[in-house]
Amino acid sequence: MLVRRPHGVVLALVLALPLAIASPPRMALDASASLLRAIGLAQSGQRRLARTEVLQILQRFPGSAPVRIAAARLLFVLRDHSRALDELDRAAALGAPEPALGAKFELARRLEWNHDALDAV
Repeated sequence: MLVRRPHGVVLALVLALPLAIASPPRMALDASASLLRAIGLAQSGQRRLARTEVLQILQRFPGSAPVRIAAARLLFVLRDHSRALDELDRAAALGAPEPALGAKFELARRLEWNHDALDAV
């Protein structure tokens, strides 16, 4: 659970870094700010509002693979595992197959999927 864990700031930086590298500056700033707001909501125990914020981010940046990857990681932390994995598929379809499928493999492993399921990813 993300709430009250000291590594929340580290998670925020990990989520925001790919956006800063792979996106136009204004979009990266807007998306990163929104993701940080969602992380803050999650850390304060407002998981439903955090999830709503993430879904709004996805609506504002539908064509950005880095945004989808970062949002997927946050959805996973918010325990919306199915949506997180779906967003990684969408990111892969947008032209970021290596990072998206790598993240999907990592999240699937965290869910302790068996080897057959991981091979299908």
